[in-house]
Amino acid sequence: FLIVALFSLMGCSAKRLPDEASTNSSGGQSFAKVNTPHCSLITSEEAAAALGGPVSVTPQDDLCAYDLTGSSNKNGSLIVSLVTSASPRFKEFGVLKSDRSVMRTVSGVGDKAVIFMSKEYPGIGPKAIQVLKGDKYVAIGMSASDGRVSDDVLKSLATSAVHRLR
Repeated sequence: FLIVALFSLMGCSAKRLPDEASTNSSGGQSFAKVNTPHCSLITSEEAAAALGGPVSVTPQDDLCAYDLTGSSNKNGSLIVSLVTSASPRFKEFGVLKSDRSVMRTVSGVGDKAVIFMSKEYPGIGPKAIQVLKGDKYVAIGMSASDGRVSDDVLKSLATSAVHRLR
């Protein structure tokens, strides 16, 4: 359910790549070992710090998924996607796709940034941030089993990702 909610907030679809595309964080700065721009924006360590434990990394054709591992009582996911102006999805920056979500502008990161969250329970549940920088935008969605996703954590991840844009 958490991943479905994140995709809904971010406006993404996903297709899994073969399992050999997955990696695990084990110290140092680890990026997924697949040539995908989505997985070069957030390190495994940054994802692990945001989610509260070790993560597995699964590169996919249009995103990179980080999933909390090693805990039977705690779940969490982080999804990162890079959208360029050449993509039909580029026009979706800052567009609400659900009447169950709200959007709020965020300052201090990129050229423009917005956070999406639940309209009914804005402090609980998955959240997503989209950050526009030049002719690209980064979308990061996060969910946690305790339901609490920090705007500050999302903004920090987005700042790191924007600094790595090429």
